[in-house]
Order: sequence, then C-alpha cells, then structure tokens
Amino acid sequence: MRRRKGFTKKMEMRASGRQWVVWGAVLLLAASLLAPFGRSALAIEILMLSEAQEIELGKELDQELEKQYGFCGPPQLQAYIDQIGQKVAAQAEPRAFHYTFKILNDESINALAIPGGYIYVTRGLLAVLNDEAELAEVMGHEVGHASSRHAAKQVAKARLFQLLSLGVLGAAAASANRGDLMTAWAVFSSEFFTQILLGYGRENELEADEKGMRYAFQAGYDPRCMAQFLRYLRTKEQLSGVNFQGFYLTHPETAERIIKAGTMGFVLTSGYKGNLEIAPNRFRSELRELPYGPKDDRRFLQIYTTKAGDSLAAVSKALLGDETRSHELAFLNRLKDGATLEPGTVLKVPSR
Repeated sequence: MRRRKGFTKKMEMRASGRQWVVWGAVLLLAASLLAPFGRSALAIEILMLSEAQEIELGKELDQELEKQYGFCGPPQLQAYIDQIGQKVAAQAEPRAFHYTFKILNDESINALAIPGGYIYVTRGLLAVLNDEAELAEVMGHEVGHASSRHAAKQVAKARLFQLLSLGVLGAAAASANRGDLMTAWAVFSSEFFTQILLGYGRENELEADEKGMRYAFQAGYDPRCMAQFLRYLRTKEQLSGVNFQGFYLTHPETAERIIKAGTMGFVLTSGYKGNLEIAPNRFRSELRELPYGPKDDRRFLQIYTTKAGDSLAAVSKALLGDETRSHELAFLNRLKDGATLEPGTVLKVPSR
C-alpha cells in the first residue's frame, strides 16, 4: 500500500513537471514567433494594411453592413448628416481615402468607423442626440478613429494573432503531449491577447475622444457638448441597467470619459471669444420621419414647434393621445418634466 502511494505521488510530480514543460514550451514558442518582428507594436506596423488595401476592405464591409442592417433616413437627412460629417472631417489629418457618412437602420445607440473612411451613425443614436454640436462631436470621434487608422491596426492585430495561433497549433500537432499543449495554448492565448486587444481599445477610444472634440471645435462647434451627451448616456445607462454600444469592456468607463471630455472642453474654449455652434432646433428639425424604435413598430419621429402656452403634457396629449407620456418627451428632448416651453422650441415626438 505504501509503495502504491509513493508511486502515485511520483507520477503526480512527473505530470506536474510535464505541465511546467508544456507551459514553458508555449511561452518560448510564442516569444520565438514574435522575435522576427521585435516588439508587438512593430509587428502590427509590419502587418498594417496599406491605405489602398484599407479602401478596398472598407468597400466590402460597407456592402456587408448594408446587407445586415440596411441604411435609412429620408434623403434630406442623409444629405445633412454627410454635410456635418464632411465639415468635421475637413479638420482631420489628410488621408488617401474620402470620408463617407451613412445612417444604419439599427435602433441601438452606436456609431462606428470601418477601414477606408466609412463612418456610420445608427438611427437609435440620432434619436437621442440633442443638437448639431453633439452630432459633430460624435462624428468627430469616429473621424478620429479613421484618421488614426485604428481599424487598420485592429486588422493587423488580428493578423498577428492568426500567425501566432497557426505557429503554436503546428507545434501542438507534432507534440507527443498534444492535449496538454493545446490546453496550455488556449489559456495562454485567451489571457495574453485579450489583455493586448483590450488595452489598445481603451487607448484608441480616449484618443478618438480628444481628436473628435478638437475637430468639432475647429469646425466651429461647442466642444463642451460632448460631456453633456456622455452625461445623458450615463443617466440612461443607470436607468436601464444596460451599457450602450460603443461603451463595452474595450472602452473606458463612461464616467471617466465624462471627466476627460469636460476637461478637454474647458481647455479648448478657455479664452475663446468667438461664437460656437450648438443649433438644437436646426438639428431636431432634420429628424422628421426618422424611423424610431424597434423595426417591427414602424414608428418614426415627428417634429413639433411649440407655441405660446404649450406644455409637455398638452403636446403629449395632442400628439400621443396620453398626457402622462410627457416624461418620455422630456427625457427625449433633455427637458425637465413640467418645464416651461419657450415658443419656437423644436421637439422630437415619437409617432403613436
């Protein structure tokens, strides 16, 4: 019995030793694969798409997005979105690609940039934006991603990951302890690459925030509206318990972005004597007939211009048939429920 216990203990020690050997082999192999590239940042630069390749990839992805989501919005709204986008993009660093701005037929609150200067805002995002300055800040953020070629760098990181994966899987196939090596690689790749990708994501978002605010300011918009919009999103997150698209784990916490955006807005406008655009009424007026809510609802946004004596409850009753929905109008238009309405104020109102 004692001999059996001793034998078992020796076998466990050998197995443990093999595990350390396997882990060491994985780490050494990963290091050897990275060695020809030097540091991972250099590897990414080597694997980067050219701007011509980026443009071609963007065209393909644009077609896929159209198939998956579709584009929407009346022609005048599409033209308006492109006009503001081009105004902001003109402030960015020169690139070989031309910027294209489109509205995705998706109810989520999101904006995105793909390779080649293709930039999208969802109809869900447009519905909750409050003025033209906020739109300029959001599109400036996406232009910041595009001008910094963040999407192309993500493609390069994916290429690097594939090279490492193929190298280690090849070694695993030739190994006597294939199962152990495959398990070790799965753990190693999950931890190592997740940390790399998440780190780059966070840095990219903060860089795009800073660039986007600067571009919008140079285009004549009030950069302080970015912090205003982020505060609104933070409130909406807290009420719903849902983090909105564009604020997932790869992104900085909304609270951190609010602080940084507030500081940046103060720095940019400190000592500035000129007039900066906000244009809430102009922006809301352009949203007429924008699809609103889930696709199956087939609702859209109406636009109502207030008259003397109007209240949110009265508008809600007249247009929605229910004065108790005044709180919905208040939140959608960034007003306090029961607020006094100035004549001539443009309101976004969902159709019934």
